[in-house]
Amino acid sequence: MRLLIGCFIGLLASCAIPVPGGADNGKFVGQVVAQWLDDGRKMKLVEPFGYVDPTGLSWDAPIGSVVDGASIPQVAWSVIGGPFEGKYRNASVIHDVACEQRLRPWPDVHRNFYYGMLASGVDEKLAKVMYGAVYQFGPRWSLSLRRVVPLSDVDVALSRYRAIVKPGEVVATYMTPIPRGTICDAAGNCTFSTSPALSDPLNAFVFAEYRPNPATLKVGDFEKLKAFIEATNPPLAAIENYRP
Repeated sequence: MRLLIGCFIGLLASCAIPVPGGADNGKFVGQVVAQWLDDGRKMKLVEPFGYVDPTGLSWDAPIGSVVDGASIPQVAWSVIGGPFEGKYRNASVIHDVACEQRLRPWPDVHRNFYYGMLASGVDEKLAKVMYGAVYQFGPRWSLSLRRVVPLSDVDVALSRYRAIVKPGEVVATYMTPIPRGTICDAAGNCTFSTSPALSDPLNAFVFAEYRPNPATLKVGDFEKLKAFIEATNPPLAAIENYRP
């Protein structure tokens, strides 16, 4: 945060932050250029910024996005000094926007933060400590998904939704066939057509409602988690399932 304060002068100033590369961990697109808001804490992006993760999926922070680092729990600030300091800031901006949008499952959003840190040159163990902080103490949210898929692909689509679920979490998945003569886009907006050819192949709505487990670790457990990561450099699954 102190670094960025020096980059904003007057009503509007920009700080173009160079982004180190990370071929195996995705890449950032553009630079963080933002405007301080009147509260002195939040920033509004005045240029688009983005991140392409290792799978090729895009995570966009469009113009007008407001960020304040709140998606990174304060328990982790003792490690980095603040969410916009050092090499963490680019991943932090993308993480803030994704947590605000809540368009994807919260575990995916937090994992994306981890890979974004690696793409920015953060040390692996330190990135895992920060990942542990956001996974165990960061925001979680329910998610409702609706897609239109060919009837033959329903089982595959439902299995992908179920794959994000951990023991004890609640998920409901179901499908509804779409009558012939109905044309739907991927978002589920449908219109009726008199041309049978336009309604082939048979499609179906696929729904999923996902409600996550509440966090179980206490703030006082963070130092134990941090020590565990620093001593063993565990895989991400071990961090996600950690108990003191």
